[in-house]
Amino acid sequence: MKRILIYIRMNKHDEYDIFSEYSANDFLRVSTELFQGGCPNVGNRLWFQGVISAISTPENQLTYWNPSMTKDYINDNFDIVIHPLANAFAKYYNEQLQVMAERFRGIRIPVYIIACGIQAKSYDHLDDLCNVLKDSATAFISSVYDTGGEFALRGYFTKEFFERLGFPSAVATGCPSMYQLGRNLHISDEKVPEEEFRPLLNGNLQSYTNILRKYPKAEFFHQDSFLHDLWDSNKFGYDISDKNHIKNLIKKYGLPTTLSLLQDKIKLIPNMNDWREYIIREKFSMSYGSRIHGNIMPILAGIPAVLDAQDARTREMAEFFNIPCASPSVIDESDLYSLYQKTSYRAFNETFAKRFDAFESFLRQHGIVEHINQKNPFFTPISGEIVTSTTKERRDELYKNYKKHASSYKIYSHSLALKRKISHLMHK
Repeated sequence: MKRILIYIRMNKHDEYDIFSEYSANDFLRVSTELFQGGCPNVGNRLWFQGVISAISTPENQLTYWNPSMTKDYINDNFDIVIHPLANAFAKYYNEQLQVMAERFRGIRIPVYIIACGIQAKSYDHLDDLCNVLKDSATAFISSVYDTGGEFALRGYFTKEFFERLGFPSAVATGCPSMYQLGRNLHISDEKVPEEEFRPLLNGNLQSYTNILRKYPKAEFFHQDSFLHDLWDSNKFGYDISDKNHIKNLIKKYGLPTTLSLLQDKIKLIPNMNDWREYIIREKFSMSYGSRIHGNIMPILAGIPAVLDAQDARTREMAEFFNIPCASPSVIDESDLYSLYQKTSYRAFNETFAKRFDAFESFLRQHGIVEHINQKNPFFTPISGEIVTSTTKERRDELYKNYKKHASSYKIYSHSLALKRKISHLMHK
C-alpha cells in the first residue's frame, strides 16, 4: 500500500471538498464563514476531482494535509507527496512561491506538483514573467526537485517557462480534469438544426448578452458569482416592493443581467455530479465562453465547447487538448450558431488518447499508479431532481412584475447609465 499525502487542506464543504453532498444551507454557510460571503470558484473542484479520481486505486492510501503535520511527521509517515496546484506562476503569487519553497525544504520523500501553470495575459508576457519570478520560481522548483520529485505541467507555454529557468525535465500533461472519464472521450461533430440549438455560456456575462437575447434556450453558468441571488432563500424576502427590488438588481447588475437572472437563465451548481448531469439532461448543443473549466465540464458531458481565449492560461490548456478557440473579435457573437456549425472536434478526438496515455505514463514512471483509475467515483447518474437554485419561485414573481412595468424599468436603466456616464466625465 502506497501512502500518499495530498498537500491540500480538506475542510467539510470548503472549496476542495469533493466528497460531500452540498445542500443550499451548507453552500451558503461555508461561503459566509470561509469566503466572507463571497462564492468559492466551483471550477476548482473539477480539476482537483480529476487528480483524486486518477490516483484513487486500491494500491493507494490517500491522506489530506493539515497544518499540524511537521516535516518529520511527513517524512516518517508517507511515501509520496502530491500537491495539486493550478496558477503557481503569476506575479501576484511571487511571495507565495518563496513560502512554498520553504514548505518543501527538508522533505525527504518525493514531491509531485500536478497541473501547475502560468497565469499571464498573453504569450507575449513570458520574458517579463521570467524576469519577475526568476528568483522565487527557481527557489520553489528547486525545493521540489531536491526531494526527488517532478512537475506535471498544464501545457507547453508553462513548459517553455521551466526551460527558460533551466528546468527542462518537467512534463506537459494537461489538466487532470479532462482524464476522469477515461482515455476514450469522444465528442461528436453532428449538428442540431438551428431551431433546436441550445448554447451554454460561461465567463463574463456582460460579454454575452447578445447571445442570451438571440437564443431563448441559452443559459449561462457561473462559477463564483450570483451565490445569494440563486441560493439564498431569504434574498427576495425583504420587506420592500417588487418594483424597488428589481430596481436594486438593475442598479447592481444592469438591465440585461437582471433579466437573465429573473428568467432563470443563470445557473451556479456547486456539486460536480449535478453540474454535469444537468448539462446532459437539458440537452445543450454547445458551450462557449472564457472559463476553461466552464468549458471542460460540458466536454465531459459530451458536447462541444469553444473557448473564448482571453489569457495565456486558458489558451495554453485549450491548445494542449485541441479544444477549439474563437475570440469575440473574429466572430459575430450574435450568430453563435454559425460558429457551432464550423466547429470541429476531429483534432481533439484524434489526440485525446495520446494525451491520456502521456499523463498515465507520468504517474506510472514516478510510482504513483500503475494505471489511472477509469472508474470515476464522482460522476454517477442522478435519478431524482437536480436543484439548481432555491429562489426560482420568487424570481418568477419578480419577472411577472417586470413585464407589467417594463417600460418604466427600461427608462430607469437608461437614466442610471446616463448618470454614471456624466459622473465619469465629471471626474476625468
